[in-house]
Amino acid sequence: MTASTVAIPLLSSVFVVAAATKLKTQIAFRSVLRGLLPGPVVVPLGYVVPAVELSVAVALLVGPSRRYGAIGSVVLLVAFCGALARMWQLGITQDCACFGEASTDATPRSGLIRNAFLLAAAAGVLASSPATAPWEVGAGDAAAAGVIALGLTCMWNLVHLVVSDRAVLFGRVFTERVPPATSEEEGAL
Repeated sequence: MTASTVAIPLLSSVFVVAAATKLKTQIAFRSVLRGLLPGPVVVPLGYVVPAVELSVAVALLVGPSRRYGAIGSVVLLVAFCGALARMWQLGITQDCACFGEASTDATPRSGLIRNAFLLAAAAGVLASSPATAPWEVGAGDAAAAGVIALGLTCMWNLVHLVVSDRAVLFGRVFTERVPPATSEEEGAL
């Protein structure tokens, strides 16, 4: 039994649970996003992140696309570490809503520690997955790469939107906390 034999179902399960709870508890997840990002990207990101997590989980389980799933895992976990570090920097001590409301004792610091272990697991899967030459890519590889590319493109577009608007970067969004939406605002979304 290799380390990747344990790491693959672990990572896949973590991403499935995280995606399902984010979708189930959208209000909690969006509340955290509102404290980190400008308002217009909160709702789309509330759906894009769980979709990408589910795509990565499936890619990890399908043999030919396992390498792409491992790459997607590393990219997601690095992005999540960035968000958790930003929460820690802003002094946000509430749960990151990474697993919905299931983790009431979680803090940005504990999330960073958890993600460090998950990153090590993802790196192990990546290291044990053989690289394939471009001409040896099958339909499963192409589909997995397409899904991951789509998810990463969505994330890149959101990052580009934030970076391209200097007022968002240097304005009140990152210097003041944005209050969570009221139930009336959530209904309007």
